[in-house]
Amino acid sequence: MDRGRLEELNREAWELFNAHDMEGILPRIAEDFVNHNAAPGTPRGPEGQRQVNERLWSAFPDLAFEVEDVLVADDRVAAIGTMRGTHRGEFMGIQPTGKRFEARQMHRLRFDDEGRLTEHLAVRDDVAMLAQLGVKFST
Repeated sequence: MDRGRLEELNREAWELFNAHDMEGILPRIAEDFVNHNAAPGTPRGPEGQRQVNERLWSAFPDLAFEVEDVLVADDRVAAIGTMRGTHRGEFMGIQPTGKRFEARQMHRLRFDDEGRLTEHLAVRDDVAMLAQLGVKFST
């Protein structure tokens, strides 16, 4: 797949994520899709990604990722940017705080020849996100 097509697939994936458009997302997920950052016990494939997105969007109804830079290699795209959202629902056992967060993230997406997402791997600044939500850390 050429660079332009991969950039287009990445752009479309993030537009659908930001629109919270599950109906648009699910057909673009391969049956053997793996999300390396999903919670333990999350299934592979479209059902697993549905669960991940529903958990995120329930906790952060305005959640959105702003892509600031894109790197392409082979069948992979790395999207670097900022995730933002307001904590309105339970998240990882943390009750809603009503606080807004903004954290840097990098998401690597892999696509098959049919343009379906086969793999996701993220590097996130979760410490910054949790600190902005008011979570206290103990040592």
